Amino acid sequence: MVTLYYILAIVGALIGFLVGWRISSFFISKREKFAESGSQIFFKRIGMAIGCGIIPFYIFVGHAEKAEKEAKSAESANIASLTMPTIVESAKKPDDASISPIAMTNQSAPNATETPQTTPAPKLSGESESTQSKVTAVEQQASEQLTWSPSFDCAKASTGSERLICSNKGLSAADVNLNQAYKKALSSSANKDVLKKEQIAWRKNERDACSDVDCMTKSYEKRIAQLSRQ
Repeated sequence: MVTLYYILAIVGALIGFLVGWRISSFFISKREKFAESGSQIFFKRIGMAIGCGIIPFYIFVGHAEKAEKEAKSAESANIASLTMPTIVESAKKPDDASISPIAMTNQSAPNATETPQTTPAPKLSGESESTQSKVTAVEQQASEQLTWSPSFDCAKASTGSERLICSNKGLSAADVNLNQAYKKALSSSANKDVLKKEQIAWRKNERDACSDVDCMTKSYEKRIAQLSRQ
């Protein structure tokens, strides 16, 4: 509908211009035709024709703008009517994330007054006792492994060398000693940037080049001795 009004505005302007040009000759008297030059008469007729063309142009453009505003208002009303039920429905059904963590904890937590019942472990014999002893040894080894930690977080270990250090108590201790020696040397170094670059180069070219415990142990001992002399 808006496009139609703009088309009518252009057509109306052309028709008004032609009609104005046609009737403009009747408004110019014979005296004016003899007294004025041809160019003056031409511009007078042009002015009358443009005036006749502007009138229908502005009328139809006004209708087009009005129709465009009405279309936008109707579209906004449709969007509002479509989104309102969704908003109301989402308000009626609270999201799981909005439930209080305290309430969830209270629902899932057992009653503090209840006394947990423990069942005594049955006595094992023969092969069962052997299996149980192996499980106990593995659990003991795992618990001992948790007692040591290198200078970095083993949960973030991403390379084979870092995982090897985390799995060996001696390498973890060597990594801690190296970190202490490095910090001490860095605090007293006159050129800290050079020392940082040397440490990074050692880690990439020497430590990470080792694939077994013996090689890495020697690499740590050598680097600790170098830092101690600085």
